[in-house]
Amino acid sequence: MYKRINPVDGVNLTGVFSDKHKTNLLLVSFILPLNSLNAASLNLISKVLTGGTSSHSDFRSLAIACEENYSLSLDAFTHKKGESLLLSFSMSALKNKYSLYGEDIFREGLKLFSEIIFSPFMPEGVFFGDYVNREKESVKELILSLVNNKPAYALRQAVKLMCENEPYAIPSYGDLETLESLDNIKLTEIYKSLISSAPVEIVFTGEYDTDELSGLINSQLPFSPRKYILPEVSRTEKAEIVKTFTEKADASQSTLVLGFRTGDIISDKNYAAFTLFNEVFSQSPISKLFMNVRERLSLCYYCNSLSDRIKGVMTVSAGIDRESFEIAKNAILSELEDIKRGKITEDEFHSALRSALSGYRELYDSQTSVCTYYLSRALSGNIATPEEEMKKISSVRVEDISAIAKNITLDTVFLLEGN
Repeated sequence: MYKRINPVDGVNLTGVFSDKHKTNLLLVSFILPLNSLNAASLNLISKVLTGGTSSHSDFRSLAIACEENYSLSLDAFTHKKGESLLLSFSMSALKNKYSLYGEDIFREGLKLFSEIIFSPFMPEGVFFGDYVNREKESVKELILSLVNNKPAYALRQAVKLMCENEPYAIPSYGDLETLESLDNIKLTEIYKSLISSAPVEIVFTGEYDTDELSGLINSQLPFSPRKYILPEVSRTEKAEIVKTFTEKADASQSTLVLGFRTGDIISDKNYAAFTLFNEVFSQSPISKLFMNVRERLSLCYYCNSLSDRIKGVMTVSAGIDRESFEIAKNAILSELEDIKRGKITEDEFHSALRSALSGYRELYDSQTSVCTYYLSRALSGNIATPEEEMKKISSVRVEDISAIAKNITLDTVFLLEGN
């Protein structure tokens, strides 16, 4: 059972009620346009806010307070969906019925949660400079270390090159140059603007009456009214030319990334069909990329795809030997062409259907997955429950999968060439 309400102008709350887990999970997401300044600053803000509050001025004090409230879990992080950048805060609290002495664990947890978001440690009215500088160094070290994970680095480079001059090219953590330009005063200004004006999506999963939950959020989380206007997405429906890039790396293995434009896969009529396409192509246990490119032809060590439906992009990443570049690329594209021509076996189709339906059923095994699902659907403007989506998927035919595949065009080929 789920319900969607609007407790404050510009703030939406989706409640998904279930007694399956022993915890209540609350996810609060502030939504901003994806750009270099927002990416660097929001990532840094997420680190600073979890370092101390007005009542608990350092991380140790805050951690003790969480531990004393039945190991309350609090977190803050940034991520991107389409060309929106999200600063998200999560709280996982043991359900009240498991308390030893009848305490209201969720209400007490919300007080700490509210402090992290709305009442950070701000001596003299701004973020504490030492905290900001410490976290800047930590983020800098993390960014510099990202190159060590070659497959992830190759994927980021491919997306950056494919979406050059588009906001989507910007990573959610920002860049070093922008990071260095931030100080505690500038960061405080950005934080205050974010808290007061950015649209907000809240997702809750657990056991709480909707009206009671809404009242509790209104009393504990002091959101001011704001406009709910989501960032626009620049979407290229079809790639006109194929761009090819090669970069050398000190690695024993090469990484091939193919970047595709998918056309419209977010609208209601195409969402379910793309889900099954993805299963046939790369996700199900007998997907074409796994069974043919990896197993039968032995052209790669791994081969998988990722997609962002809001942006309308898909990537295929493969770990390959350097000399297999052309044949591996052509083999991947050949499997896509087969789907476009409707060459999908009965086994492939039914395996894809089982895998997709199983994935939706398993959503409820993880509260984080439930929150992520409803947040993504809210941002896409296409709200549907997993059960509703399963019904749509069950009605998809091979022709629908083929039609979706025909809209997918190759945009970028990127090779991170190993030794």
